[in-house]
Amino acid sequence: SQTIARPQFRELAASEFVDPESSRRFQGNPLLGDTTFKNYDARLEYFFGRDRFVTFGAFYKDIDDPIEEATNELDGRLRTGYIAAPKAELYGGEFEFRNRFEMPFDIPFIEGAEWLFTTNYTLSFSQVSAGDELIGSPFDAGALIPASTVFVATESDELVGTPRHIVNGQFGYQTDRSQFTVLANWVSERLARRGVGVPAVFERPGFNLDAVFRRNFDIGGNQYVLGLAGRNLLGVEANFFQNSEILGEVPIDRFERGRSFTASVTANF
Repeated sequence: SQTIARPQFRELAASEFVDPESSRRFQGNPLLGDTTFKNYDARLEYFFGRDRFVTFGAFYKDIDDPIEEATNELDGRLRTGYIAAPKAELYGGEFEFRNRFEMPFDIPFIEGAEWLFTTNYTLSFSQVSAGDELIGSPFDAGALIPASTVFVATESDELVGTPRHIVNGQFGYQTDRSQFTVLANWVSERLARRGVGVPAVFERPGFNLDAVFRRNFDIGGNQYVLGLAGRNLLGVEANFFQNSEILGEVPIDRFERGRSFTASVTANF
């Protein structure tokens, strides 16, 4: 398949602005163009029952002009801009397993429940290639610079935002009236912002744990659904850092994402 991604308005705006949530300074790049993808995918699937399967997949993406976040320093503070690499490749493989089963022993209050286990693992590799092509500068609106001055001299030639490993897991049960699911996710370290004259910024997303519960019940002949959810139950922090030859790992932006809990009631008339 062939696909396209267009730059967002904030990525094109030449004026500098501040994100009120993170207090980060941003500057757009009016010379950004569309990103085009050539996608090649293959998948082998084997089903051994209802909603029970195992799959193996492989993918390769040939990317022209991928848009990335870049960072530099102005007045002693980091700011973020946007830049388009001439070309990039993204490839890897994926494994997924899903199974439904019944517990060999009874559990009070959820007798006869059907249990679900799902796991997914993605391994990906990426590489940006650049020569002496002229591209729009991320911090000098309208100016052209050689691509090699940004992409060849940086710490990593991987695509921004592409981790090497992604692991997802899901475990829970389902009955005629209720459903409970625990979701776990782990993402390995990844390049967050490419450095321009300063060290690149990396992100360590860490491990995330969520839980969701749903219960159907009737009142006065009407059907209702009670929903409860908890997000980021372990309270994992956002962790962005730079690598220094002298100081080692230097924290750049570290804050609590916070836990969130929601409750809802849906009525069907």
